[in-house]
Amino acid sequence: MNGVDEFRHALSRELPAAIVQVDAPDTPTAAWWLDVSWNELSATVEWRPKVGYGVSGEPGAYGEGAEYIYNSAEAAAHAIADLLRNQQPDRVLLVTSDSSVQDQLSKQLRRRNLTVVTVADASAAGEQVKRNIFDLIIVDLQHLDDKLTETIRLVSSQRGHTPITFVVGVEFKDVPSDIVHAVLRPPIPFEEVATMAQLAVRLKHERNGDFSSDDETPAAFWLPAM
Repeated sequence: MNGVDEFRHALSRELPAAIVQVDAPDTPTAAWWLDVSWNELSATVEWRPKVGYGVSGEPGAYGEGAEYIYNSAEAAAHAIADLLRNQQPDRVLLVTSDSSVQDQLSKQLRRRNLTVVTVADASAAGEQVKRNIFDLIIVDLQHLDDKLTETIRLVSSQRGHTPITFVVGVEFKDVPSDIVHAVLRPPIPFEEVATMAQLAVRLKHERNGDFSSDDETPAAFWLPAM
């Protein structure tokens, strides 16, 4: 496995949905350009055998010279993954089978400059969590099954990135406190839910991703029935 294959393999663990296109040189010892695309974002790696992987600090930079040189494919893949994650807009995953809630709450979230992905069940939510990085997950309690819970735990552990998770339910039941940050119960206007989401994401960024359930995190909010 050469350096290009090693980088592809390492990046697939960091960003499974990333695509790497290779621009090979005429001479194998010259520079290989690895163009990475993920979630409509892009970045470029310059790989030179016996030298290492060059990474620019700006996404999409090409031909301007690398700012950082990494000896290993794993280190370069981690640097590119961090670069792309930091450039993506704040993303929210909304999990509910209620089309009215999807439409109305999505509209309010987008008005607050949040990118929203909506799915109708736990299986589709699990696939989204595997392929993409979300800052916030809002999930109907009936869809938070054991499989989705374990997927969130596993992906969070692998990436070192734990999304904020709000659970929505009329009836209380045990929820996994290690991944659930708040329980939302009816009723409250969608505008207020969207504002809570916006503030939670902002707080997460201020804490550099450390959004743990503590006294500063509300134990319960009120939300329209889903």
